[in-house]
Amino acid sequence: MANEQLQPGPNLLEKLSPVLTQVRALSGDRAAQYGIVRSWFEEHPENLARNMEDLALVCTLPREERILLTGPLIGSWFIDRMSSYVPQTSSQATTLGKLITYIELNRFIHGDMDYDSPQEDWAENNRRFDELAAATNNDPVGGTEIVSKLRAHFEEFVNDIFNNVPKLDSYTVDLGHGLGQYAQHICMPVTDVLARHHEESREPLDVSIMVVDDQSPEDWYNRMVAQGFKDVPGQQGFFLNCESALVALETGNYDVVLTDLDLGEGNMGGIEFIERAYEIQRRKGIIPRISAFSYSDALLAEAERRLRGENPKVFQRVSWNNKTIFNCFGFRRDVNLLLHSEKVHT
Repeated sequence: MANEQLQPGPNLLEKLSPVLTQVRALSGDRAAQYGIVRSWFEEHPENLARNMEDLALVCTLPREERILLTGPLIGSWFIDRMSSYVPQTSSQATTLGKLITYIELNRFIHGDMDYDSPQEDWAENNRRFDELAAATNNDPVGGTEIVSKLRAHFEEFVNDIFNNVPKLDSYTVDLGHGLGQYAQHICMPVTDVLARHHEESREPLDVSIMVVDDQSPEDWYNRMVAQGFKDVPGQQGFFLNCESALVALETGNYDVVLTDLDLGEGNMGGIEFIERAYEIQRRKGIIPRISAFSYSDALLAEAERRLRGENPKVFQRVSWNNKTIFNCFGFRRDVNLLLHSEKVHT
């Protein structure tokens, strides 16, 4: 790839000139710049780089511009390559579509790369990852093949960066850091996490779940069921408030409980609910497998302090469960590990 000659026509920076002009006019306003970049790339979904040397031109940009543009550019690069794959079955086509949809948004999320993406982007990104994981659950063989294709493209990309693309004095950053880190951020959640989980059993979990959330409990519940939790006929699995959830705990059988901590002004909070749910489950002879999530780090820290003492009432380190980065795929794995630990110690 690195030895290919650039074909006649505009190079990458020339193609980017319209969006660069707008970004420079808004220098210092990161949120506005982000909005401009996102809108522009959504209107130009095609891969803009002709080859790796062309793509590497982004490394010559000032840091502020490079941070905004590199993720979208590299995301489009990988979407282009995955779009050339021909699915062999309808389920594989579904998985590929979910993967491309995930990358389409993930390319705008810069994580720890000095840019705080909007909370709603992170939440939607994790939703799309859950949907991708659910699709691969339905077709483990076909899904693994698609993940392997993405991994192969990523490895080729990294190899070209470090071995084939000439290092030019005009680069303002090291080429590997300038491109490779973004490629890793876009690809690795799928190629590492998802592929590793396919090595484990992905059979449905024979456990039911209760989700308590004052905004979208049914959505969270359906995402959990898509990851393999048991949907019990005739038993409601999602609740808008703690009071109705406590009534259901008394009359039903729930193996796992997940609650938000902030359930609206004037309503019972998640910490009190967990303490009461814990006692109900113990009294009924059900192992209390309870956890919590929240958008509030302060509430999560308080729950960690109050519920993870000598007699812990939650099975996870809930201080890590900020809903911005929480996904059902990871929660399923933690529950699976808990169940395995219980069997070992039985």
